[in-house]
Parts: sequence; C-alpha cells; structure tokens
Amino acid sequence: MAKVISITSGRFERLLKVLDGKRRLMILTHDNPDPDSIASAMGLQQLVQQHTRTKVDIAYGGYIGRAENRAMIRLLKIDLLHATRVDFHEYDATAVVDTQPGARNHSLPLDITPTIVVDHHPPREESEQAEFADVGGDYGSTTTKVLEYLRASQTKIDETLATALFYGVKSDTRDLGRESNQADFDAYRFLIDSADLPLVSEIEHPQVPREYFRAMVEAFKRARVYDSAVVVNLGEVYTPDLCAELSDRLLQADGIRWSLAMGVHANQLYVSIRTRDKRRNAGKLIAEVITERGMAGGHGAMAGARQPLIGQGARARKQTAADVIKRFLKALDVPADVEGESLIAS
Repeated sequence: MAKVISITSGRFERLLKVLDGKRRLMILTHDNPDPDSIASAMGLQQLVQQHTRTKVDIAYGGYIGRAENRAMIRLLKIDLLHATRVDFHEYDATAVVDTQPGARNHSLPLDITPTIVVDHHPPREESEQAEFADVGGDYGSTTTKVLEYLRASQTKIDETLATALFYGVKSDTRDLGRESNQADFDAYRFLIDSADLPLVSEIEHPQVPREYFRAMVEAFKRARVYDSAVVVNLGEVYTPDLCAELSDRLLQADGIRWSLAMGVHANQLYVSIRTRDKRRNAGKLIAEVITERGMAGGHGAMAGARQPLIGQGARARKQTAADVIKRFLKALDVPADVEGESLIAS
C-alpha cells in the first residue's frame, strides 16, 4: 500500500522507482478531459519518456466537445487515444491524472489499480492502493503539481509543452483568480516566458458551431434565479462540456453566488456547480445532490457529476433532473415553496 506523498518529499525519485523495469505506461485523464487534465498528462509523459525507457501513451474517455479544448488538441497536435480503443491490460503500468481511483469519472477498468495517481483534488482512500500517489493539497491545478516534477528533474520543456502547461494552469485557476496557491502563481510566472502566447489566445477564442449559440440562447431563457442561486436544465446537449461552461458563465450574473447547469448527453445527466461562497464547498455539496448511482467530485469553488439515465423514459428523466435541482436548492436552504424568477425577465 502506497503512502500518499507530501509535496516536500523526494517525489521524482520515488516516481521513477515505481516505473523501474516497466515497458509501457498508459496515462489516463478523466472523462471529457479539460485542459488541466490534458496538460498534466502531457507533462507526466514527457517526464517519464525523458528519464526512463518506458513507452508512454495518453488516453481519455468520454467526449471532447468544448471548442477551446478541441482547439488545444488540434493546434498543439496532441496525440490522444480514446479509451474504447485501448486494451489497458497490455500495459504493465497505468497512471491517472487530475482524477483518482474511486472518483468514477474515468475509464480505467475496475480490475486495474493504477500504478501512479497525481491529482490536486481532495484525497480518496482508494488512492492509497497505488504504488505512488501524490494527491490533494491546495493546488489550483494538477498541472502545477506535474510542473514541479519537471522542474525538479530538470526535464526539457519545449514550447509546445510549455504552452499546454501554461494553458492548463491558466484555465483551471481562471487566470489565478480561483483557488490558487503560491505554487500556481510560480508555475504561471515560470511558463509565461516560454509559452506561445498568441497560440494560447487562438485556443481561448476558437470558432464555435452555430448550435453553440442556439444552446446558449435557450439556456438563458430557461435559467431560473432563487435568491443568490441560478439553475438551468439544458435538456439534450451536443457536448457535456457545455454544462461546465454555462455554469461558469451564469456565476457572472450580478448577485449570484451559486450556479448549477445540467444537461443530457449519451444517456447521462451531467451536472456542473460553481460558487463564489467561500464558506461552502462545492465538492461536498454536489455529493448531497447526486444519488448513489451517480458519480460526483470537485473541490471548493467547482464540482461536477454525472448520473446514468439508461432505461429511463422521458418522464423519469424529467423527474431525475427536477430532483437534482430540488436537492441543490434544499442544500442552500432555499424554501421548497419559493418560485424562481427568470434570469432574463425584463
């Protein structure tokens, strides 16, 4: 059983030790990966390939739909495998980044215990089963953790990797404005000189399909405000990433401290929560909102979940979504008889 390693111990040497003699390593992001998950996987891949003879691949599960994330992969020419095309048993080592065993938001087969776990989210007991686990802390991004390994080991960071790492830190901390520690600030400053900033701008401002605008217009029409909380059920969405993006956007509304956006994609109900309330923890709150059948995780300011809907008809799906909203409002002490008002009512 692994000891969860502190940020001050010899992490790099211990990491290399668990890979001694390993031929192939598969690094797995969380499903529907965001820039932080992708960048931290790239950083870990470079670390291992430069200091060992281990061959390293990166895989993800789910769907990459957000325009910025697709632009990041395309413009940086990132080589990713989809988990459905991977036989994980062909690898003699596995790593999960920006997630942990037990989180259930990744596609690692249940009969495989990851060799390596690197994540900035709160520690889970299951991570102790890994040979190497560096989890938790008050980091704003997993990318920051991985960069510490790269710098400590003097691993070469070319412009492409620096750009990916910079965008990973930048996006997950919202330009250091969300749950950032000193390490995140140091990472941002270190990477900004070597990253391709015009390319970062191009990633951040991609063209989007017309259905994106249709979805946004419909979302704003549907959004309801309950005191300092806003909720919206998007119905069917063309990408689950839309829920997280909209939850971020709704939190910008004047007077709003909590936002919840949900939508259905591929027989799953995706739920995203954001908050400005430093007295409450979004990760803990979402655990109250999602049933045991679902998968939820997060930390102070942001959290996400998905609830399986397979076998449910239209009426049952509608009730499942209504129940999520009901539990969310109850957790925020909003009286059950309060009727929300339209976000955009004149």
